[in-house]
Amino acid sequence: MNVERKRFVARREGFTLIEVVCALALMIFLFGGLYGIANGALTLCRSSNDARTAELRLNNLDSLLRNTFEDLPRSASFELSVGGSEAAGALTIYDAPGILGWRRDFAVGSRVALRTESDPMKQGSSRLLIEHWTDSGAGTARPLGELTILSGLPSARWRLLHPETGQWEDLWFPQQGRPLMAEFTFQLSDVSTPERMVFWIPPFIAPQESQLAAPPAQP
Repeated sequence: MNVERKRFVARREGFTLIEVVCALALMIFLFGGLYGIANGALTLCRSSNDARTAELRLNNLDSLLRNTFEDLPRSASFELSVGGSEAAGALTIYDAPGILGWRRDFAVGSRVALRTESDPMKQGSSRLLIEHWTDSGAGTARPLGELTILSGLPSARWRLLHPETGQWEDLWFPQQGRPLMAEFTFQLSDVSTPERMVFWIPPFIAPQESQLAAPPAQP
């Protein structure tokens, strides 16, 4: 009798197939929940890092362009053109050697262009790049190099503010003189709000004009 009871107890101490399946299902459910929580945390962290990186890039771009426009030499002149597509355009600055350069030989360039064009890496988007050019004689110019600043932009556009009319212009010629301000509007993504950067361009005042504007010296 005792032997039979021990055998019965031994059989009861094991796990049935249904119990094993239920235990495995419970473990899978728990691990799936933990994976979902961890993946959500990583996605949120990645999104936060991307947002901080984008903000840092925009702040650096704003500071770079603001300092560039405010420190332009008196010989600098502007040209704003529109390309063949809606996303294409170029704000070109002449006779301002050394600006917006990432290599020393760009200091000899005769013009620098802040150009927007279709982004070849993302269909339907634009990119902003800096181009350096130098005169090669006979009225022609050759490129020295280009550097992409922003890419994957759903929209991007340059405009210049006319100092006399107070109107934003999409076209500008060097004969028109210096604009009062430069405006760059763009979007970083399809769901982001439009960004707008406005840069003041100090006018060049001739020496005779500054002397006439100066108050008389006190005796």
